[in-house]
Amino acid sequence: MAPVLEPFKSFKEVPNSAPYAGAFANRTEQALVPAVGRLTQTREKILARLEGTAAPASVSGDLAFVVRPLPKICLCYVCYLADEEFPAGVTCLYSKNAHLFLPTDALADVGEYTTKAILGVLEKG
Repeated sequence: MAPVLEPFKSFKEVPNSAPYAGAFANRTEQALVPAVGRLTQTREKILARLEGTAAPASVSGDLAFVVRPLPKICLCYVCYLADEEFPAGVTCLYSKNAHLFLPTDALADVGEYTTKAILGVLEKG
């Protein structure tokens, strides 16, 4: 079975994700918020490192991209730059059928480790 990208799902939509939702938000999404402004400058390096592509047109945000940390798992990061009204933000979405390939706790780990890989690319410049 191949991964089906769209429609992307939030982690909260993954079955049995409630026990992991808080840690996921902190370690996967909030961990990237301080770096949102730098992501635009290193986007191509991130895509090369994590087999990424531009996000589909259906995905909004100031910056959005899809990465493939595992062969059948795709993550879509949607980033919002800070402005006068709102702080920066990051949302990490999963390919539609990601939950068929890994248990929920492992999916949360994939998000966390993918965010760490993105931050690693940022540190190296």
